[in-house]
This record gives sequence, C-alpha cells and structure tokens, in this order.
Amino acid sequence: MHYCYRISANTIQILVLVICGTLTALAAGPEREAVEHYSKGLQLVKNRDFRNAAIAFEQSITVDPSYGDAHYALAKTYKTLNQFGRATIAFETAAAVGVSSARVQKQIPQQLTDVYTKSAVQSFKQKKFREAIANSEMALKHNSANPQILYLLGLCYGGLRDQEAATDAFQKVIETDPSYVKAYTSLANVQRRQGKFRVATKTYRQAIALDSTQMTAYSGIGRIHLRNKNFEGARVILQKAVRIDPRFAEGFLLLGHTLNKTAKFHEAIEPLRHAVELDRGHAEAFYRLAQAYYGIGDWRKALDSSLDAVRKKHDYHAAQVVVADAYRELGQRREAKIWYNKAKEDNRFKDWCLHHLKELDRQP
Repeated sequence: MHYCYRISANTIQILVLVICGTLTALAAGPEREAVEHYSKGLQLVKNRDFRNAAIAFEQSITVDPSYGDAHYALAKTYKTLNQFGRATIAFETAAAVGVSSARVQKQIPQQLTDVYTKSAVQSFKQKKFREAIANSEMALKHNSANPQILYLLGLCYGGLRDQEAATDAFQKVIETDPSYVKAYTSLANVQRRQGKFRVATKTYRQAIALDSTQMTAYSGIGRIHLRNKNFEGARVILQKAVRIDPRFAEGFLLLGHTLNKTAKFHEAIEPLRHAVELDRGHAEAFYRLAQAYYGIGDWRKALDSSLDAVRKKHDYHAAQVVVADAYRELGQRREAKIWYNKAKEDNRFKDWCLHHLKELDRQP
C-alpha cells in the first residue's frame, strides 16, 4: 500500500477559504487577542509558512480554549505538517467545542478518518504495528466500511504474526469491496503460510481473475507448487508470470529455483541472471545462481555468485556451504576449511561440513 501526502496549492486555498469564511462571524465571539493570533495564522498559511502558522493558532487557543475555529485551523495545519497525532487532538477538540460553520462541523468526522488513517500508515512504515492498529481502529469508528483502513489493519496484524486477525481483516475488505484485489493476494499469503494450500490457490486465482497482472498471485501459486514438489506446475505458472511482466524479479528467481530442483541447471542460469540483474540486492538470487553454476561444474562462477550472496547477507549459511564446496573443487583447501567452519554453525549443514572438514584433513 502506498500513500502520498502532497501539499497542493488547491489544498492550501481550500484551507484558507474555509477558515477565512468564518472569521467575520467569529470576531464578536472569541477573545479579541485570540482572533488576532488566528488572523496572523491565516496569513502565514497563505504564505505557506505552516510551522509559524501552527504557533499562531496555538497562541490563539491558549488565549481562548473554546475558540473552535482556531482548533480546526490548527488541526488542518498539523495535518499539512504530517503531525498526525497533534492533528487528531485538535480535530477532536474542534468537534467538541464546535466551529462556526455547520458545513465545516460536518466535515470533521471525515477529517478524523483521514488523519487517523495517515497516522496509522506512518506507524506501519515504522513497524509500530500496535500503534498502527490503534489508529486504524479509531479511523474505523468514523468510517467502519472503509476498505483501505481494513486492509491496513490486516497488514498490521500480519506484521504481528496474528494470522487469524489478519484473515478476518482481509475478509472484511473483500466483503466491503469485492474488487479490492490486494486483499485477495494478502489473504492468500496468510492462507499459504498457514498451510491451507488448496484454499490459498483458489484465492490467488480470484486475484488473477480480477487483475491478470497481479504478480504476487502468480508467485504465490508457484511457491505452493514448489512446496508440494509439483515442479512442472511451478514452471508453467512462473513462465507465464515473467512473460506478462519481464521485470518480475521474484518470478525469475522462483523459475530458476524450480529448474535447479529438477537438475536443469543449464536452463536455470538465464532466469537467475535476470533475477540478479533486476534486483542486485537480493542475496537469494545470487545463491540460486551459484547453485546453478555449481550444478554444471563451473566452480569459479559458483564461487563468485555465492560470495556475492554472503556479502549481501553475512549469516547466509546455505550460501557459505556453496562457497566452501566451490573452494574445495578448485583445490583451495585452506579457504574451503574457513567456510565450512562458518557454515557448520547451522545444524542443517553441520554433518555435511564436518564430513568435508575430515576429508580435507586426511588429504596430504
């Protein structure tokens, strides 16, 4: 999910017009000094000096805490500054004390929904999932059928590994908006992680039916086929995916991995090279490419690719094994021992590493 909060000239104009429209009516009500600070804040908003505008509005409500329009103006300014926590407090206060315009008063619930949502997104990006959930739930109080908020809530529960709560949230998104394609792929991802492979495949296919370019759905089905050792099924769906999107790095990676699994190492090299070219920071792509090179007996290229993998991910023990194996095949015993000793820290590879360390020790 991506959100963009851009301060447009139109937004500023609306903010100024809404607030200015109430100034005349309020002049007789609020404290005179409060109105002066408020007027100063309006001018600063016009000049796009939002930080000082916030200070002026804060001074206004300090003089007169019941000045609803100043609270509303302060809330809008905080929102523009992406200070969403402060904005929600100011909007809530404006709603409680009341503003002079009935139309503006009616807009406050939507403003609160928007600010709580943006605050939730901000927290989610910072991996503060519980905080994001709290803000999402506050947003839902003002708009209980908003699919974007429900979807964000599902992502937050997913971040906490609460699969049941994530499932409930994504299902509510689909009930609210059956065309919300990302909810299908996210729900299917949860189902796949729970081992519900048949249900997940059906959900992925629903996503593809809505949008044939949903690459996550193709890779999800591919991963299920790989998990079930249906390598031909994985190959077919992943080849289709990379034909649709030639820049789908994960699709090339999984396709190459599938071909490695069936010992088609020569065929695996091309898609894995594409995966590496498309995502130079992906350690697994380098590792899988190293496996392919090792499979065809090109020890030098296997070594280079596996070293690239461990540079990207220092504790990548599977790649360390390939480094050690390649050094061994190249006759560089000392280097091979160093890497086998690193890789043996992972119990999955311990027996393999100890076996080869003994073999190397026996060699003259």
